Amino acid sequence: MAGIVLASAAWAQSYPSKPVRLIMPFPPGGPTDAAGRLIAQKLGEVIGQQVVVETRAGASGVPGTEAGAKATPDGYTLIYGTTSTFSILPTLSKNLPYDPHRSFAPISMVVRGPILMAINATVPAQTLREFIALAKAQPNSINYASAGSGTVPHLAAELFKTLAQVELVHVPYKGSGPAQADLIAGRIQVMFDAVAPLAPNIRAGKLRALVIANRQRLDVMPDVPNAVEAGLPQFEMGLWNGILAPAGTPHEIVMLLNGAILKALADPPLIEAMARFALVTAGGSPEALATAIGVEIERWAQAVKVSGAKLE
Repeated sequence: MAGIVLASAAWAQSYPSKPVRLIMPFPPGGPTDAAGRLIAQKLGEVIGQQVVVETRAGASGVPGTEAGAKATPDGYTLIYGTTSTFSILPTLSKNLPYDPHRSFAPISMVVRGPILMAINATVPAQTLREFIALAKAQPNSINYASAGSGTVPHLAAELFKTLAQVELVHVPYKGSGPAQADLIAGRIQVMFDAVAPLAPNIRAGKLRALVIANRQRLDVMPDVPNAVEAGLPQFEMGLWNGILAPAGTPHEIVMLLNGAILKALADPPLIEAMARFALVTAGGSPEALATAIGVEIERWAQAVKVSGAKLE
């Protein structure tokens, strides 16, 4: 046993000796990918090796996350974990090909952020109350886009439907980027997503922000009312991203990566970049991330129950 421990420690001392890949389960153009790439770049600077983002998108992030779970646990494959893949799908999917607890070695939470509701600028509603009135007058005639079934945008919309007592039609896409493209084009009328991908088109007048699903306004979008001000105080939803490794990754490497991630997250330019996305750097220990995953699963299970959402 002592020999194994010494060998593991020696291995950790030489780590990393080659580039590390970070599996991204969602396509380029969305908030998850943007945040992950910024963190990967800074993490690479800290560990002295390139952290290569490998996109494995599709099916609400399941294939990419599964690939990470089945990767060799040597510290050279990391998984970008999200609210969708680790908090929502464990409740929504009965046949998830990975276990959010047993299949991974948590390393650290990286960011948290709120959800924004935006509509196409041609929709005749200037406020959330007006939009709800419009939706009630035209049940099942307004389409909402999501980044895929079981994602945060999907669950946020389903919870909104329940709280506002309106009927909207779900149109799932393979990522936030394609969904927003159709929202801007007017083929979709409303979308719930992170702030970063929606903000430029809101500022350009192509989209109209109705509410932040939070109890505070955002510094980056000070004119957008929070949920309380908009008249729907129970509409509080947020997202989190974390970095994990396959289960069985040596503890010494997990702790080395944890320290490196915390150092990367403390970088002022990175903090400022995340703030522009309305994201807050989080950090924390592997144990804290493991606990948070359990808490988030329970919290989103309640959202699934309340909304009645199902995979499509």
